[in-house]
Amino acid sequence: YFNTCIKRAGYIQYEEEKEIAQTQDTLTFDTNVYIELGERVLRKARKTHPLRSVYDELDRVSLGYNKRPTPNEAKFLLGMADYTLIHGAPPPSYTKRSGDVGIIEEAMELKKHLEALTLVTLDQALAQRAKARGIRTIHLHTLRKAQGDVGELLRTLAQYTDIQIYIGSEQVASVKREDTNTLRVAALEPQHNYARLVQILQKFIRQ
Repeated sequence: YFNTCIKRAGYIQYEEEKEIAQTQDTLTFDTNVYIELGERVLRKARKTHPLRSVYDELDRVSLGYNKRPTPNEAKFLLGMADYTLIHGAPPPSYTKRSGDVGIIEEAMELKKHLEALTLVTLDQALAQRAKARGIRTIHLHTLRKAQGDVGELLRTLAQYTDIQIYIGSEQVASVKREDTNTLRVAALEPQHNYARLVQILQKFIRQ
C-alpha cells in the first residue's frame, strides 16, 4: 500500500496529469483514479462528471467495514471519501453492468449529453476498449518523481497502519486513524507537536 500512499501524496506523479489540467473537456474517472490518486488529481480537472458505476464499486467494497479496515477496504474508503468530496451525491444509474463494461456503457450514455467527454484511467485495457467505442481517453502511465505533501502522506498511511515516529532511537509520537478524514497525533513530549513532526518528516523525505 505504500506505493498508493506516495502517489496520493504526490511524491510520484504521472506525466499525463498535465493533460488533465490543460483540457477543456469534461472529465470522468475510473475507479482506480479515486483509489490510487484521489483528490490531488481530481482537483486538477476544470470540469468533471462522476460515474455511478464507479460509486457503486467503491460503495460495495467500503460498506460495512470494521473500526480498522483491511488494506483493501482502506483504499476503497479513501476513494469513496474523495468521490464524495468532489462530487457529492452520485448521479442516477445508466447501466446495471459493473467493472469496465459498466464504465464504458455509462460513458457512452454521457456522450449523448456532453459534447466533449474524456475518460481518465490507469488501466491500459480499459483505455483501449474505450477508444474502440469512440471515447476519448487520458491513460495515466508515465511515472515521474515530484514534490509531495507530507500531511497527505501521513493521512493516507494512517488508514492502513498505526504510525510510530522516531528521532534517532527515541519514539517521539504516534499517529493513528480515527476515521478516513481524521488522525489522532499523540506526542510523547510537548515540543513534538504536529507542526514539528511535519517538519521532521519533510526533512526526512527530502533526504
